[in-house]
Amino acid sequence: MGTAYTTTYTTRNPSATDIQLRSYNDKIRWLFPGSAVIFAFVSYGEMKGGELVKRPGMLGKKKSARGRRFEYFTYSPIANTATVSSTDGTNHTMDSIEGFLLKRSVINSRTLEVGRISSVTGSIITVTAVSSTFVPLANDVLFVMAPAYEEGSTSPYSVRKTEDNDYNNMQIIRYPIKISKSAIRTDNIGVANMRDELLRRTAVEGNILSERNFLFGERAQTSTTDLTTDATLGDSFSTMRGFWNMAQRSFSGSNSMTYERIFNDLPIAAGNTINPAEKGILLCGRRIFGEMQLMIQDKFQQVQGGELSRFGVKSYKFMTQSFDMEVVLHNLFDTGAFQNRALLLFPDVLHYVFREGRDFAEQKNIQPNDADYYEDEILGEVTCADLSSGYNTCKITDWFAL
Repeated sequence: MGTAYTTTYTTRNPSATDIQLRSYNDKIRWLFPGSAVIFAFVSYGEMKGGELVKRPGMLGKKKSARGRRFEYFTYSPIANTATVSSTDGTNHTMDSIEGFLLKRSVINSRTLEVGRISSVTGSIITVTAVSSTFVPLANDVLFVMAPAYEEGSTSPYSVRKTEDNDYNNMQIIRYPIKISKSAIRTDNIGVANMRDELLRRTAVEGNILSERNFLFGERAQTSTTDLTTDATLGDSFSTMRGFWNMAQRSFSGSNSMTYERIFNDLPIAAGNTINPAEKGILLCGRRIFGEMQLMIQDKFQQVQGGELSRFGVKSYKFMTQSFDMEVVLHNLFDTGAFQNRALLLFPDVLHYVFREGRDFAEQKNIQPNDADYYEDEILGEVTCADLSSGYNTCKITDWFAL
């Protein structure tokens, strides 16, 4: 039985017996972190107003051949420098002799003494001095220069290098949703079509998970197989190698990163294969970015508001002695040991790759014929490629002491 009131009728508190309609926002705001930033550069932007915004990207997007393995070639120049490991004054043991051929001239970068290579035996060279002396010490760096041949010479010494063959494996990724045929006819607050809503949410969550493979995934450990065997489940599966594990360059902050090390030492560690005109992307967490902001107050040259906003990603542009880099916050680097790491990428050489006809797409009605539910999924067979074979990618560790 209802209750009799003698007081003025006012807005009631919500209750099971209250018949007043309550107001709801017509959209459920998604609270997913803006963390799939690599995918943002391919096709997706950040969450804006609770909606996923699609945009064109800056990473190359390629379809592969029909095979499970995507292969590509990189040519790295023949080395023309090496470090003296030890010397007895005449015989100089080098850490590498690639490019050190007979009759090529050579200069000691420390003393500027010049000579010509007279013999190469294993990792040991001897040099005929052209300067008054040629006496390198351990840890001196020698630069190879052009050869110096005698008049009427024959049989010149040659060296050549083949291309490096690199590859990555396709990974089959599936994100399904199921909804009963009864539930699909149920009205829901803030959701016009629950089936479509579940699929959209799954797509966003899937982007976040898939991007972690693009960053930190690993492939089968031998080049003779693309598959890893799961003895427990009794199957074999293929996985991709992520950009972190592709990286050929590394740099340690020695638990105390400084402005000078970022501005001068990091570009050197990143290697000489990077064109200074190229722009890098530094993925890091808020703690590292906070330290960089503190450095800005004193020394860093920085321009607020980087150029990645057109992809739905907030960034800040920093200048180094070589290249510029856009610093992008990534929430994965806010967790655990990732807080102490960062990844420097150069998008010009990075590619998102999908197997022909198998790019991420919605697959509808994959349920059995007798199922009293609908089942849909997001499915893709994809991988990534670093066309520099990792030589333009640098992983940064030990930024500060945890």
